[in-house]
Amino acid sequence: FLLFLIAFSFSSLSFALQPENLILGRPAQTVLLADKSGCSLSVFQYNQDQSQFEKIKSYVCESGKRSGDKKIEGDERTPTGVYFLQRAWTGRTLTQKYGKYADVYGSGAFEMSYPNYLDRYVLNNGGSGIWLHGTIEVLPKATRGCISLGNDQLLDVGQYISLNQTQIVVSDSTKEISDDQMQSLRQGLLDFLESWRNTWESGTTQEYLNHYAPDFKNAGFDFQQWQGYKTKINARNQNRKITISEVSIFRAKNIFHIQFKQDYQSSYTNQAGYKTLYVKEEEGRYLILSEEWVPLNRRQSPQHDVLPNPDSST
Repeated sequence: FLLFLIAFSFSSLSFALQPENLILGRPAQTVLLADKSGCSLSVFQYNQDQSQFEKIKSYVCESGKRSGDKKIEGDERTPTGVYFLQRAWTGRTLTQKYGKYADVYGSGAFEMSYPNYLDRYVLNNGGSGIWLHGTIEVLPKATRGCISLGNDQLLDVGQYISLNQTQIVVSDSTKEISDDQMQSLRQGLLDFLESWRNTWESGTTQEYLNHYAPDFKNAGFDFQQWQGYKTKINARNQNRKITISEVSIFRAKNIFHIQFKQDYQSSYTNQAGYKTLYVKEEEGRYLILSEEWVPLNRRQSPQHDVLPNPDSST
């Protein structure tokens, strides 16, 4: 049984435009959206009653000196994708670690989870050390690949960030779509997710595998290997019950990141954790390009030196 915990209201549609990158969130979920070409970083929170993300605040930002997606170390490009903010540094701690070289980071920094699973196993994107940080100047300046804010703005945005929970969606440019378009997009992806879950649970293995792209790959399998593996596992694990909850959906580089909590029960094993389906649209069909699974007991703990409150900073 699929728990979406979503309330759609089709009787009171508004004509406000919404960023196409932010499709579905958990109740009150906070997300950052960075628009590289528009030089803006915005804070959004999901309003479940309105079934949409609402902008709370926006800042001027700068990104890499060169446009486009990051591919290799030293290309001075900022990666496009969906990343967790997973560690925080104060300006003082950065100075203690890096000395005078820490000046470029200003009042502090948040580490981004680049390269993520999709970068490493599907896109083969390289490089590391991508941060959201302050600046040595009065205003943010172009970077070697990070995202830079003014120092006061970095301190301010810190109040909206929960480490290893808050994500930043980085886009080359942000396109906005109507409520009708967003609702249609969202419902199509939720229908795809339910079809995938239902065929997996019911044991119709070929129909389940039809949800995967021919060029599917993850950390251990290509499509042919995945097909063989899942056919064997599905035959062994009987009486499956698969429950999905806490669904969120983001888009970057025309890849949909469908994230959710998954509880799997069968005659052979019981597992709970967080799964991400990386989905592309091809010839009018949604297909899974890759998938990532993180058991509950392996979720990262936050690492941080607490950034000072912007009202008390000196």
